[in-house]
This record gives sequence, C-alpha cells and structure tokens, in this order.
Amino acid sequence: MFIEKIIQNITENIKLPRAQVERQLMPIIEIFIENIINNYYDEENTIKLISSEFPIPIGNDKKPKSVDFLLLNTRNNNLSFVELKTSSNSFETDQFNIYQNTIQKIKTDSATFLYDFLNSLDNKKFIYLKKVIDLRVRTQEWSTINQANLIYIAPNTLKTRKWGDEKFKIIEKLELLPFSKLTIKPEQPYFTEWQLINNLMDVLNNN
Repeated sequence: MFIEKIIQNITENIKLPRAQVERQLMPIIEIFIENIINNYYDEENTIKLISSEFPIPIGNDKKPKSVDFLLLNTRNNNLSFVELKTSSNSFETDQFNIYQNTIQKIKTDSATFLYDFLNSLDNKKFIYLKKVIDLRVRTQEWSTINQANLIYIAPNTLKTRKWGDEKFKIIEKLELLPFSKLTIKPEQPYFTEWQLINNLMDVLNNN
C-alpha cells in the first residue's frame, strides 16, 4: 500500500543524520491533529485547527517564528500551541520562551495581537493564510481569546533524557503528549490508515 511505503520511508529516514523527519511528518499529523487533541482533552469535537505554521511575532522583527499547529477550543476560547518534535534532543529553550511569552501576552491582553501581526505581513503566502484563517475564526473573536496553553508532541524520552539544570526545570513542567498517547477512535476518519501510522509512532516515541 502507498501509505505503508510512506511510513516505511519516514521510519528509515529517522536513522539518517540530516533527514528532516518533522517536515515529512507534519502533513500526516495535520490530517489527524484535531481529533488527536480532542481525544487528548476528552472533548466532543470542540477543538478546531486554525492553522499549521501560524506566525508568531518576536519584538519588531518582521521575520516571525511559526508554531507547528494552532488550535482553538470553541467551548472555552482556549488557544493551544502545539509543537511537534520527532527527536528528544531537539528541544530549544529559546523557542519555548517565545511560546511562553506569547501565551502570557494572550492572558494579559487577548489574542488580537496575533491576528494584527498576521494582517501586517504582506508576503502573498501570508495574505493567503489570512484568508484561510478568516474562514475559521471571525475577526472579532480574537479579542475574546485570553486563555492559551502549550503542548509538545514528542518522544517520551524527552522527559527521561539527562539535561542540564536549566533545561531540566523547564522540561519537567512541560505538557508532553508522547507519540505513544496519540489516539484516533475507530469512528473517526482514516482510522485504518492511523493503525499503520501507529507503527511509526512507536519508533518515534523512543527517538
């Protein structure tokens, strides 16, 4: 099967020194991400994907960082920033701090600044992204969002590695969703395909 071949190739690429496994895995996870996060929080399909690669402002820099997935819980207006890590040694403190500062600003003010920043980007791809997002979240809704959290989808070994004191204190408190806990229910779309992908999740969980 085609999907089996894709999973086989990604599994083999994990062993290669410069293979960008996260980029290969991203479009696959994106298909399932809404159900994965809804299942994780035991929600009844209230969590919706706003965007993958959502741009995040850093000071006055017009070259934003991007979070892998941004989702909104329509029940309680909580934003979830979801970062995908396929290797336990790829955790970056600077990246974590950017997310934490962004979340703190949302809690202090609202999420309006995220939408305003996206609106200020004149690259044609960001203009297209804004059109897509406008179909998913109404402009006025951003000002009502003042809750957010950060989730790492990553190997379980992220928390068991030996880290320096600074990283250990951060990682100890991370909301980690390990690959072994990603679930799709039988009644949800592409469950059969997910069963095949699960073999890859097992490999990644120890990476």
